[in-house]
Amino acid sequence: MWRRYDFQCTQCTHITEHWLQQAEPLNTCENCGETAKRVISAVPTQFKGFGFPGADDKWAREHEKAAKK
Repeated sequence: MWRRYDFQCTQCTHITEHWLQQAEPLNTCENCGETAKRVISAVPTQFKGFGFPGADDKWAREHEKAAKK
């Protein structure tokens, strides 16, 4: 299975991403050619009801309506 891993260069601190079939702790920086170490990157998260203005109010109304049933 292919997975995306982020690597940060030890010299220029440039961050690149690579698709690899197995996890490797080191890679080569595309900018300067030095060693890059694998880093843990943040995962984008969006909770249901928090994507647009008024979504919180809509969620609350639907939640209250469901609770009354």
